[in-house]
Amino acid sequence: MRSLILLILLAVPLHSASAESTGPWEHGALREAHQHTPLCGTLEHLRLRLEASASGKVTQAGQTVLFQRPNRDFTRLSDAGHFLVHYNRDGFHAVDPTDSDGNGHPDYVDEVAHAFDRAWAFQIDGLGYREPPPDNDGLFDVYVRDLAQTTQYGVTYPERITTTSPSYIEIENNFTDPVYLTNGLDALRFTAAHEFFHAVQFAYYLSLDAAWWYELTATWIQDEVFTDVNDHYTLVNAYLELPEAAIYEPPPISLRPYGAMLLAVHLASVHGTDVIRSTFEDLASRRPNPYTISDTEPGLPGGFAGVLPRYWIWNYLTGSRALSAGYYPEASAY
Repeated sequence: MRSLILLILLAVPLHSASAESTGPWEHGALREAHQHTPLCGTLEHLRLRLEASASGKVTQAGQTVLFQRPNRDFTRLSDAGHFLVHYNRDGFHAVDPTDSDGNGHPDYVDEVAHAFDRAWAFQIDGLGYREPPPDNDGLFDVYVRDLAQTTQYGVTYPERITTTSPSYIEIENNFTDPVYLTNGLDALRFTAAHEFFHAVQFAYYLSLDAAWWYELTATWIQDEVFTDVNDHYTLVNAYLELPEAAIYEPPPISLRPYGAMLLAVHLASVHGTDVIRSTFEDLASRRPNPYTISDTEPGLPGGFAGVLPRYWIWNYLTGSRALSAGYYPEASAY
């Protein structure tokens, strides 16, 4: 009976689809999301690093030059002492110089530091995830730059291509450009939570093969840390529009892992938030490489077969079909 329900739900679009659709990326909201949505740049950078390393055409010294950290003129240590924020006061990557509290640092830089401290408190202190592997000084570095031209909210850069790796983050310098679906401090906050979780993920297992799970869970946790910021709604709606398509194709091939953050919401709601962390603990302990999607399964209660039937029922009960209790808290918005 469970299998029959799952097959029925897989066959029925959860949202109305365009009659002119001819494929996954010709599909209404999916097409719009793919063409116009700014994204996290972490996986694209990781792909470039892996290709450069595998090609043999770029030496290790050359990679160091290509992927070196940026230089900034000023720094601010976060109040909790975990992050060092690097920024400029003038030039292309400059932040707004307004310093309302007179602490010697622009207000925007203060907000960057506060957002990352909150992400650390929630993810490390609250949920018990591993700390990102430290670099030389033990502080996690965040660089503020103009990313609007790249249509990226932020990027997490692993320092090396190994099983685990230290990392650093670049984040947009103002989030005022109309390219962003969410602007201002709201965009800064969810981006900090999202990108920092990539740094946490790199403490467990660093591989492009698991990219779909990286983005799915990072999008989930940004909503957990800053629950009032709902930048993910567009991609959730696009995901629900085409339920029969795979969720494990990574960006930029597919944007579905972002919208499929619903799977993590479902797992955390039904089984508790520890179940998400357990999947990363399993990834950290598994050998040998390479990863396959089945490697995510041991951390799921009952595996995919035990999780997916109820998950698809929850997905069906969204939008106009949303119920008031017992399912996604924000189901009516999807």
